[in-house]
Amino acid sequence: MRVLFVSCDPLEGAVTRYRCTHLAEALKSAGHTADVATIYDPMIRLEHDIVVLHRICANKEGQALADAVRKSGATLIYGADDLVFEEGLQLAMLRQADGVLVSTEALAKFATEVGARSVEVVRNWNTSLELCYASMRSKLAPVEILFSAGTRTHDRNLDLILPVIRKVLNSRPHAKLILLGKIRYDWRFWGVKHFVMLPGGWDNYHFFTHQCDIAIAPLEKTRFNSCKSELKWLEAGCHLNPCLASHWGGFAEVVRDGEDGFLADSMEEWEEKLSRLIDDIDLRQYIGKLADKRVHDQAESEAAKCVVVFFKWISNQSVGMEVVNNVKGYRKGKLKKILRRLIW
Repeated sequence: MRVLFVSCDPLEGAVTRYRCTHLAEALKSAGHTADVATIYDPMIRLEHDIVVLHRICANKEGQALADAVRKSGATLIYGADDLVFEEGLQLAMLRQADGVLVSTEALAKFATEVGARSVEVVRNWNTSLELCYASMRSKLAPVEILFSAGTRTHDRNLDLILPVIRKVLNSRPHAKLILLGKIRYDWRFWGVKHFVMLPGGWDNYHFFTHQCDIAIAPLEKTRFNSCKSELKWLEAGCHLNPCLASHWGGFAEVVRDGEDGFLADSMEEWEEKLSRLIDDIDLRQYIGKLADKRVHDQAESEAAKCVVVFFKWISNQSVGMEVVNNVKGYRKGKLKKILRRLIW
């Protein structure tokens, strides 16, 4: 079996890593051929049985690629890890695909509702052993709480629990909030003691995930957020850290409340559970160890499921070779990299 993943994000991006690279590694470990490209590559070579277009819409470049996949005889799969396909060019790509690959059950439900065929769920997992270098913590203070944001959309999620953060931190001088990434600093933080704001980035993110003691992941209860995966719980678990998250989205699908993480619905639950985690080092270590085990179990089960899912999508027709010249997409990619450097 030969599979090509084409990502909407650069090769070094987290989207590519979790939804393309890790799946390709699982397929290669099972003895199959798997390659990863991006929509920004100047040339894309198609000689595969299955081609996954992850979050690639039916614009000029994306449609040219989809047409070439059809011409080669390969199975066309649309991939998504966020609710981006309810309308427009993403929906157009989803509807012409032979199958759809998503990261949560909620996403699978919505994909089916808008007309997707052969929807399969393969959850995120972490195969990057260099990131799982956690060791048990013995420090009593300070207790560091991490909130990270890859995009500005997470500002609204943080707003949900800022009153709780203010109350809990102000009554516990040994606790500190680490705000990492794209977070707006303004009057909202008035009266919040013991916090620092730091720039994001992949290296920074995993360094502070390792250094901190608790990860928090509040989610506003919106349709879009209901499809968010449990990625922050997953990455915290890699570092033997407990995660406290909203009872919503992928967290509600995966996390076992009070066993390998904590889930909160109300502000009272957020305050009670965050306070317990700050005050009880034994509880943090217990939850962190169980989360680490679940994370490793999920990596094994989802990697195995990945192989089974792709076998379902193999076409019986012969597959030829097509080469897609993607100069316009390459130029867009160069511009995107420049803009990212300026933003960060």
